[in-house]
Amino acid sequence: MELPCEYDDKLTRFQKLLLFKAFREDKLVFKMREFVEQELGHSFAHPLPVIMDEVFKDSDNKTPIIYVLSPGAEPTALFLRFARKMKGDSLDAYQIISLG
Repeated sequence: MELPCEYDDKLTRFQKLLLFKAFREDKLVFKMREFVEQELGHSFAHPLPVIMDEVFKDSDNKTPIIYVLSPGAEPTALFLRFARKMKGDSLDAYQIISLG
């Protein structure tokens, strides 16, 4: 829907985002992704798929794998599949801690 009083032409994208926050905060995450994609490009707005083999190579006994989650993200199944691939059915060596 267009903004009233010719604000659509007068405001910058960021200012429109602030208006959106004031009136439709429930949809803000989607608008923020759209804003980032328009300003910085597609690669900054959409996450890369997680390849556990590559993540695991960067970890060791002093460098844990930590996921910072966004709403709706659930990496547990991905992690457990990878752990079974690496160690079979024995998952005793892994500890999953939820901080939320």
